[in-house]
Amino acid sequence: MTRRDCLRDSTNKDHGFLTYQEIGAKALATGRPQGSAGHNGGAEWGFHRMTSSLPLGFAGALNIAGEDEQITILHEYWHSIQNAFIQTKDHKRRRELMGPVWFIEGSAVAMAEINSARLWASGKLPKWRNSSHPWQTLQQRMTNKMASVQQHRKACPTLLPSSYDGKCRQLAYDSGGWAIAYLMHQHGADVLLKSFHPNVQKRGWEKCFRKTFGQSSADFVTEFERFMDLPLGEQVKILPKF
Repeated sequence: MTRRDCLRDSTNKDHGFLTYQEIGAKALATGRPQGSAGHNGGAEWGFHRMTSSLPLGFAGALNIAGEDEQITILHEYWHSIQNAFIQTKDHKRRRELMGPVWFIEGSAVAMAEINSARLWASGKLPKWRNSSHPWQTLQQRMTNKMASVQQHRKACPTLLPSSYDGKCRQLAYDSGGWAIAYLMHQHGADVLLKSFHPNVQKRGWEKCFRKTFGQSSADFVTEFERFMDLPLGEQVKILPKF
């Protein structure tokens, strides 16, 4: 990577270092919380490039909870794990092996939410307790995501978007998070880490999905849509308790 490559990349309009710096600076200047973070490549250079705006919760700014930032870190770290199981520098092939966006982002949401709750409950991850708002439980946070999904599902062609494009992209995170939580409930909390991802490069994404979960991804989407029609009281039963 040359100096010119680095400078050109760090100033790109969507995911460059300066873009993230500007987000945090704007939040502090306006007093309006906003933030962003991402796993933004690096495979072509042999590493994971993680970028983030100012973590307001860690900075004790604008009444943002530090717990929020912990979840963000776990979310992006999961993307590093996903990518680490794929040993190719070919961007197109890597993208195919990562799977549809609902799976990429949904698994990061589910793993971050569930594992942060587990770590807090065990005492292995300290809570920040630096916001005036009480931190919500896993059940409460996932219930909020479910409410958002139900509010927007009629306007969207699918509960589980396969791309980042379009007005329904947030469903990939919120509905996708529930989809992965549902799979983990059926097949075990470690199914992604121990069964799916170690085999995805060898088998390909769809074949690996079939082998791991015993059905095609299309059949799972249909099954998941039925699950999303259940009463909330039935849906939350799939969430682990710590």
